[in-house]
Amino acid sequence: MKHLLEIKDLVTTFRNEGKEFNAIEGVSLHVDRGEIVGIVGESGSGKSVTMLSSLQLIASPGRVAGGEVYLEGIEQNLLSFGSDSEAMRQVRGGRISMIFQEPMTSLNPVLTVGYQIQENVLLHTDLSAEEAKKRTIEAMKMVNIPDAETRYDYYPQQFSGGMRQRIMIAMAMAPKPDILIADEATTALDVTTQAQLLEMIRTIAKETNTAVIMITHNLGLVARYAERIYVMYGGHMMETSDCVSIFHETRHPYTRALLRAIPRLDDPKDRILIPIDGLPPVPSQRPDYCPFYPRCEYRCDRCLQHTDAAMKEVLPGHWSACCLTGEELDAKEQELLNKNYGASPQRTQSETLCLDVQDVRKYFPVYKGLLRRKVGDVKAIEDITFCVRQGETLGVVGESGCGKTTLARCIMRMYEPDEGKIIFDGEDVAHQKDSELRSFRPKISMIFQDPFSSLDPRQNAGSIVGESLLIHKLVRDRVE
Repeated sequence: MKHLLEIKDLVTTFRNEGKEFNAIEGVSLHVDRGEIVGIVGESGSGKSVTMLSSLQLIASPGRVAGGEVYLEGIEQNLLSFGSDSEAMRQVRGGRISMIFQEPMTSLNPVLTVGYQIQENVLLHTDLSAEEAKKRTIEAMKMVNIPDAETRYDYYPQQFSGGMRQRIMIAMAMAPKPDILIADEATTALDVTTQAQLLEMIRTIAKETNTAVIMITHNLGLVARYAERIYVMYGGHMMETSDCVSIFHETRHPYTRALLRAIPRLDDPKDRILIPIDGLPPVPSQRPDYCPFYPRCEYRCDRCLQHTDAAMKEVLPGHWSACCLTGEELDAKEQELLNKNYGASPQRTQSETLCLDVQDVRKYFPVYKGLLRRKVGDVKAIEDITFCVRQGETLGVVGESGCGKTTLARCIMRMYEPDEGKIIFDGEDVAHQKDSELRSFRPKISMIFQDPFSSLDPRQNAGSIVGESLLIHKLVRDRVE
């Protein structure tokens, strides 16, 4: 076998209203030992589904309908194993480990982190409990968790977001897998913590000769860390090559559109980021021709006849699914560069204060012992003061654990601040009772970091969105 992992012509379908639609259609990729490979694309392009399918982790109403997955040392197609078979369980976690996007939905809050990492080691190795604990502590040290011996007995909620993600990496790396899949593993982290974790993953990969597959929509990350890049869109593979070629000799319009939509260090400050118009295709409405055609600024009549979605080698080691030649793409690119997209919109700012935060302070008590005696305080935020005017956008930035979310929750009055004033529309809401806040609630809203833990899995989308309208009596009935 030439590659450590090879996926050939993978097809994954989902059933909706009695019909099956292909979410992944004929996707092929490979990864070698010690290599870092990036899979990029918009949300819904099929990146995560591809890797979940290869591990047979697709739940109903989805199923893997075709394709082959081969892993070095196993002659048989992995998709021929039962999803709950012992052979497949040994591959998952033992040979191939996956770091998921949100650590708190992956970690069990009632078990210590040490127990959870050790459990993974015991499942996939022949080590004794004592040896497994030793390797668990080694894995925690490897991901730079300070005082690992003591923190072995900590629970997930006792760690910050960045530390919890380190726990997930330690759990994935403890059985010493051949392949590590990082599924948007650092998206929710601040840039400093993100850089530390990615540098750490790269170091671990090179020291242990572990292959890494990075699933991300962040082209900046793959530019820095990946050696080869796969670009996905609409369940199809659009382009693949080494990192330098993808950025400097781009041969697919979708990749070029992605690059135009991100800022560069050498951009003028008034350069407009050009988004890709429209939305990715719904699998049930995907056309027979190129799925990117409706949003493509390079499209021509020939694209409608190009029904072969397979990639072709356009340069040595560079593959693309576009029917246009490099010369045609460059000519069209010049037209787009000369196109006037207009100037950045000028925002008008009112002098009217909308929100005035004055000297807000919030402490959290720390309790210890059987009698839960207070031994100190966690000083989450201290003496925060700022104001926001009507029509103004204010950014609050900082590293994980610096108090950004606590401040937002105080403003929302999910927490009552210990001191200070929060004046909204001329009224101080900092210390009002719940009954007094009823008129305030519909006027200020919060979008939380992780949608999975914010959305009720028992409700449909319409019920979730409509619930706040009913609660705040903004509509008369469910129909409205």
